[in-house]
Amino acid sequence: MVTHVNISVIVTPVAPTLSTISWKTDPSAIRYQVNIDGKLACISTTNSCNVLQLVGPAADVKVQAKGNSQTESAVVDAAYVA
Repeated sequence: MVTHVNISVIVTPVAPTLSTISWKTDPSAIRYQVNIDGKLACISTTNSCNVLQLVGPAADVKVQAKGNSQTESAVVDAAYVA
């Protein structure tokens, strides 16, 4: 089951080898899955995760909230903040 929520994803480069991906929490989510360019980058139970790479504006970053009973949000594309 897919629920439609807006979790507003933002990518922020922190250092040459570190970026933070953050989002608004979904009250029904128990975890979040972050994919970068089609590959799993992290799974988090909070509203952010750090990835050990510089994620640029051309990267395809997507976050999906996962809930109980196999519910999940629509996949949300990230915005880039320089």
